[in-house]
Amino acid sequence: ELEYLRSFDLVLANSVFSRETIVRTYNIESRVCLLGVDAGYYRPTGEPKERFVVGLGTIYHAKGVDRAIRAVGAVTAASRPTLVWIGNGAADDELEGYKRLARKLHVDFVPRIHIPDADVISLLSRAAGMIYTSRLEPFGLAPLEAPPQDRQALVQPRLHRAQRTVEHVRNLLEREAVILLQENRGALLFR
Repeated sequence: ELEYLRSFDLVLANSVFSRETIVRTYNIESRVCLLGVDAGYYRPTGEPKERFVVGLGTIYHAKGVDRAIRAVGAVTAASRPTLVWIGNGAADDELEGYKRLARKLHVDFVPRIHIPDADVISLLSRAAGMIYTSRLEPFGLAPLEAPPQDRQALVQPRLHRAQRTVEHVRNLLEREAVILLQENRGALLFR
């Protein structure tokens, strides 16, 4: 790993913390390249809002697709939105498992894989909200993509009690109010 890292002329880190970790761990300098979203390109289209929430990212265990399905499934049937998952890829065996879970919990789960940017922008613009349930990224790009779409992000805190998370998500989806709950370095936001 160290030999591989040293083979690069330039190493980029997405935060000062990551840069410091690279120096501390590998004794190699890096430059900070902050994450961001092109708000000029990813902006609201003005399309009417619809009754669905979106999740983003490769469809596999680490993205917490199962958590999103369970959370949406916990919403009363009359209020339950569709869950559209925009993926840049999918682990086929896991995708089938998520489809089975969604059927079991009566969740309308619509995976959209490798779709054009224009479709991504349209879906984000029309979504009632965004659900972010990643297991490995305390704060990735997905929540940054929500505000340019005039959407608040529903971000799952790094909790160890799944039931508590499901209750938070259900309450937020059913009330459709702006709520901010700081807990364990995470936040839940929805509008």
